[in-house]
Amino acid sequence: MTSEWKLKMNRKTILVLMVLIAVSLIIALKGCLFDNQIFGYLASGRDIGSDTGDLYLSQYISIVRKLRSGHFSLWDATNGFGVNMMMLSLTNPFLDLVYLGGVIAGPEAVPYLVLPVYMLEILLAGLFAYFFLSAFDFDETAKLMTSYMYAFSGYMIIWGQHYQFGASAVFLPLELLFAERCLCCGRKWKALTLMSFLLALSSMYMGYMALLATAVYVILRIVMKEGISAYQRFLLLVRAAFAAALGAAMAMVTIIPSVIAIFGVSERMESEFPVWMRLFPHLFPFYYYLTLFCRMFSTTMLNIGQFMGYANYYEGPCLYFSILFIPVLFQYLFLIPRMAGSRRKIICHYVIFVLAVLSVMITPVSVVMNGFAYAVSRWFFAVFVYFAIVTALTLTWMIREKTMSRAGLILGIAGLAGGNALCVLYMHYRKYHVSMFPAVLGIAMIVCVWVSVRKNAGERVRRLLITAVVLLLAVNLTKDARNNFVNRANITKNGTYFTTLFDSDTTRAIRYLQKTDPSLYRIEKTYGTTLGMDAAVQDYYSISSYNSTQNRNILDYVRTYWPSLFYADGNHLLFSRAEDLGAGENQPEFLGVRYILTMDRTTEISGYAYYKTFGSVTVLKNDDACLSTLYPAGGTTTVGTDAEDGVPTITVDWDSRLTDGTVIAEATEDEDEITETVTTNEDAYLLTTIPYENGWTVTVDGEKVETVKANSGFQAVLLTAGNHTVTCRFNCPGLRAGAVVSLAALLVFLAAGAVTAERRKKRA
Repeated sequence: MTSEWKLKMNRKTILVLMVLIAVSLIIALKGCLFDNQIFGYLASGRDIGSDTGDLYLSQYISIVRKLRSGHFSLWDATNGFGVNMMMLSLTNPFLDLVYLGGVIAGPEAVPYLVLPVYMLEILLAGLFAYFFLSAFDFDETAKLMTSYMYAFSGYMIIWGQHYQFGASAVFLPLELLFAERCLCCGRKWKALTLMSFLLALSSMYMGYMALLATAVYVILRIVMKEGISAYQRFLLLVRAAFAAALGAAMAMVTIIPSVIAIFGVSERMESEFPVWMRLFPHLFPFYYYLTLFCRMFSTTMLNIGQFMGYANYYEGPCLYFSILFIPVLFQYLFLIPRMAGSRRKIICHYVIFVLAVLSVMITPVSVVMNGFAYAVSRWFFAVFVYFAIVTALTLTWMIREKTMSRAGLILGIAGLAGGNALCVLYMHYRKYHVSMFPAVLGIAMIVCVWVSVRKNAGERVRRLLITAVVLLLAVNLTKDARNNFVNRANITKNGTYFTTLFDSDTTRAIRYLQKTDPSLYRIEKTYGTTLGMDAAVQDYYSISSYNSTQNRNILDYVRTYWPSLFYADGNHLLFSRAEDLGAGENQPEFLGVRYILTMDRTTEISGYAYYKTFGSVTVLKNDDACLSTLYPAGGTTTVGTDAEDGVPTITVDWDSRLTDGTVIAEATEDEDEITETVTTNEDAYLLTTIPYENGWTVTVDGEKVETVKANSGFQAVLLTAGNHTVTCRFNCPGLRAGAVVSLAALLVFLAAGAVTAERRKKRA
């Protein structure tokens, strides 16, 4: 361990790296930068990335709208039936840039802001990879090429488009850099703590994966160290673990509420198999391995529209780290005995390689990384850091030692040609001259490296050949990245997405209803721009939503009472596509849909009558619909107990509601409190159609009361005959506990930092 620790960096290399990445981005994203396209996609074109237009942009606009109003709350009543906002990405530093820009420029600017933020992520991914590699004695050209590959890896290009997932791949190299620093220089642990804090703060889900990857890295690095005792290894592990755990503890103010929100009400992380069975090594389906193999050669050979493979374009496994990585990997395997030195290091290199292969080939690692639920490949960003180390190490050795394994060269060329051809056949591509182009580039690159390391090659020739390799690599990375962004169903600038989502007639109708009818109710539309998230942008309460973590109680309600409300899958609830908008069991009225907006003046919906017209928009009204309704305590109300969580339940029918009682419901501007003035002539249940969920507290005349679950999804309270004031308030579960833990961890961090500084002064 040393007291001095410096990175081996070169400003010229950094400048060249930034220029290469910037040029590649400009070419790859030309349509969004210079044409009439926005970096976001629509389901109308059956684009697999349509979550952008249908979900993410609406969520971001909703957050911006709240911030601009000055009434920010952690309950979003405009997201379908309502959602705890801790399930959204509130503290992701890159998305915070989008929110900040939206607050300054307005909600309409949000769709234009995601592209520069994505480009920034890729630039920083390359830069931070270079910083990490600079902790080791690698060649500058090797670091340049490797960092360039990392910036345009399959993860950054594919999952980076999902915005909240890209931050983990950007920050992980810095996390490992500071972990390395902590291992080499014990007193310099604070940067690791702060980086762990930022990772955990960015996303509970992805931060968890990144911190697990860091733990594996630290353990492997300690094992590889030579000349130290077992006790010293233990101390190194404790020091690094303390630093990283303290950073994670400082982020508990977001982690605990997020965990409770996702695991408490969502079905997303549930599995039908017990944990021990999930952790038992299983093989993936056969097509997983075909996809995994092919996506080492390209993220999507030609373009997304022609992508074939296991799962979809995003969820399918991807190990693309440039076409150059394949021959480099063969060189690495053959050169390990020459590069590694000691027997311990040689064994460690081979063991780590085997573990890396097994981690993506069988299920346990993927299950652990996904919170012990089920196997997914979203954690592969950790594999790309390993690829970066292997690539930089191998290229450095070949460049400096001017050597190359002939067996590795032959196998590398054969692997490039044969493997790429197999991918083309599997994908059923017919443009052979196009789809075999990556293999041609790869062979050209490795041949250039081979010629440059020959003994009789002059220094000038070597420089020219290595420069040629960099340029060929730029062609490969740029072309592959561009394939991911062409022929997409992009949102167009000032196109129908904006004209309908920010439609003036719709806006006028909604604002008129909110002004003239201040009570609580829902509005729905028989038309829409997104697949369920219009309300988040246009600021009204609806039942439509698109949420990857839908409340399980709401899903139970829909399955039982209104299954046609589902659209495509269990994540979409879409009123405008439901087959029985106002028929059957009067579900719209039951849910409090008082107004329905339509652009077809001839629309007739049972229970709703014409109310008013605003240009092209016609408003239908149902006077009986209210967010809260009274039902008799006996008679047609049936009482039971939920089999899953044991809470009391009731089942009611709309036709059995009390019509002689009154409910006047009002909401605060923060959306997290509802006050209801209720008059009932008999004992009755007040059913409020907000989701049954932890965090809601109900008081009757100032006294806290227990709620029951109504019709599988909602909350209700029992009232005695008379006049009552009922208040429903949402307090984000886990927020207070998380804040206490974060504050305590911060105090420990400051105290430990002060002790470290004092010791440094004494030693000085």
